[in-house]
Amino acid sequence: MDTATETDSPARQREDPTITDMLLSETEVLAIPTSVDLELLHATLCGLRAELDRAANHGRSA
Repeated sequence: MDTATETDSPARQREDPTITDMLLSETEVLAIPTSVDLELLHATLCGLRAELDRAANHGRSA
């Protein structure tokens, strides 16, 4: 009699991955940021920092 439970499923999936497991692996790979993504993030953060600095300076001068 098979005594495997649902908690055993990750071990079985490693031995015999399903198409869902393979697709999830592909999605995870695609989620890795590229250098273009990082450059865009850096530019956005720099712009936000500049806006915060302007707001802080405006608040001090008021």
